Amino acid sequence: MRSLSVCAISLCLGSAAAAGGAFYALGASAPGIESLAWKVSADGTTVVGNDAAGPFVWTLATGLQPFTLPHPGAINVGMRGVSADGAILMGVARIEGVNRGWRLGPGGVLDIISRPDGLSLSAMGMSDDGSTVVGRTSLGNDSRAFRWTPDDGFTLLDDAFGIEAYAASADGASIVGGPFPPFLWRDGSGVEPLQSPADAGPIVYAYAISADGATAAGEATDGNTASAIVWESGVSSVLTPLPGATYTAVYAASGNGATLAGRSSLTGFNGFRAAIWDETRRVIDPNAYFDSIGLDRGGLHLTFIRGVSHDGRTLTGWGERVTDEGATRREAWVAVLDRPASCAADLNRDGVIGFADLNAILSTFGCVGDDCAGDIDADGTVDFGDLNELLSSFGVRCYDPPSPD
Repeated sequence: MRSLSVCAISLCLGSAAAAGGAFYALGASAPGIESLAWKVSADGTTVVGNDAAGPFVWTLATGLQPFTLPHPGAINVGMRGVSADGAILMGVARIEGVNRGWRLGPGGVLDIISRPDGLSLSAMGMSDDGSTVVGRTSLGNDSRAFRWTPDDGFTLLDDAFGIEAYAASADGASIVGGPFPPFLWRDGSGVEPLQSPADAGPIVYAYAISADGATAAGEATDGNTASAIVWESGVSSVLTPLPGATYTAVYAASGNGATLAGRSSLTGFNGFRAAIWDETRRVIDPNAYFDSIGLDRGGLHLTFIRGVSHDGRTLTGWGERVTDEGATRREAWVAVLDRPASCAADLNRDGVIGFADLNAILSTFGCVGDDCAGDIDADGTVDFGDLNELLSSFGVRCYDPPSPD
């Protein structure tokens, strides 16, 4: 065992990854304005969002490009979704005095999404194949969830009031929303309430769903604090917040649900910090994590993550930049990682993958069973696979401990 530890330290730490990908601060379509990135395509190539000048589309090849909806008279145009390959865009606009949704397909084919009675609606999400748009509409003061497809047109998901639809699975066969109650809609079975932990807040939103429809996530709030919630195989659990955070929520999920992302902030809309939860549901602050793997954040403090690619390697959202005049301005960003963010090797959960974690593996090397402390990859054995996983992420900071009072 002693020779193993010497070999591991002398041969492997020096080869641990330094730079772990690329980071892009997107700027805005005009100087001095803010930009917000709302969604990344499943393949990670296309990001869509909005700034003060209107919607935009970003790719690595083109950079940030302003987008104009090809509809005369459309105003207040917003971007909300993009298909898996970036070929179909979706959003909202005010057309002839009414809020409507829109979907722009290949060849410039434009669909206007509206209610049969002409009342307002807001498109909130789109399936990765572009076949299904979901959102909210109202009857009086009560919200209703809707689904739109080219074949079926506009349909309400349920007769219940108080629900809104936020996201759809890759094929549109599963839809999530909330808050009264949080729900999962499946094609063929309709709306099913999602149960939340008894100690969570009473107002519960399901904001995100994995591509396969197996994992949903969101938040539970009492209006002052909030906890991030995940539903896996029908079972709900509360996710760990960043240290000191009191308002935590998930807004995006990778294709298989292994990576979740959103924010974990101090109170409500103050003290914003972006957050990631890895396959073991350990919480990660991308600010500290990116720094530790050598990604230059370009002066941005990352505050929100709103989109995750299917493989979990591309993330997008916005952050805050302090200008030369001392003001704070929000700016969109994209991070492309060599591999999905993970702190599974932080065995002692102190926020840093280091020698304490290495010792935990070495001291249990060869252990077989469900209670092996060093089993990072959860295959039932502490072996070289776990050791390699730790060494490949040695020095990674999951988050920075909060400053002492």
